[in-house]
Amino acid sequence: MVVNLALQAWLSPLRGGEGSVAIAASTLLVAALFNPVRGRVQRAVDRRFERARYDADQTVTGLAATLRDEVDLEVLRAAITDVVARSVAPATTGLWLRRGSAR
Repeated sequence: MVVNLALQAWLSPLRGGEGSVAIAASTLLVAALFNPVRGRVQRAVDRRFERARYDADQTVTGLAATLRDEVDLEVLRAAITDVVARSVAPATTGLWLRRGSAR
């Protein structure tokens, strides 16, 4: 914000006191200068949290369809552990199923 205000003050006399042009020009200049920094920060965040491989909406939708349509417990176990492994990337995964009485 300070950079934007300084650029507005610097560009304003050049344009004859037209404030809107100075505001627009300084905003575009600040955006152009900080876009590479934003890209580097975004790549670092993506790399840290593995966001490139993780799309929450798509993962939940796919798992919900599998849970709704599948009745084989082994297929369900494989689907759940696969989703957990892809989205959270733990060192190990496990799934416990409680044997219960049919009601």
